Amino acid sequence: MKKHPANLEACGLTESDARIFVPAPMLKGAVPDDEPDENDEEGTPEWKQLCIDLYVACQEHRWKGSCNDCLRYCEGQRGKWPYEKCNRQER
Repeated sequence: MKKHPANLEACGLTESDARIFVPAPMLKGAVPDDEPDENDEEGTPEWKQLCIDLYVACQEHRWKGSCNDCLRYCEGQRGKWPYEKCNRQER
């Protein structure tokens, strides 16, 4: 995904999977670290809302891994979810 962010199929993702498992900034091109954070109407930075949304998906869909640990990691890394540790379980 890092090499070809516009070609998710090359990574084996469908478009619907991408909306669930790929951070929004990665789909539209990552925001450089030197740019200020965009906040939503409640003042929550986009990267933090992304972490929260992925945490909710992790809990609701019972992903493998510790959702709490992955949330903390994501917050510490400003929106980089550890997909290698927390992801959906194969069926």
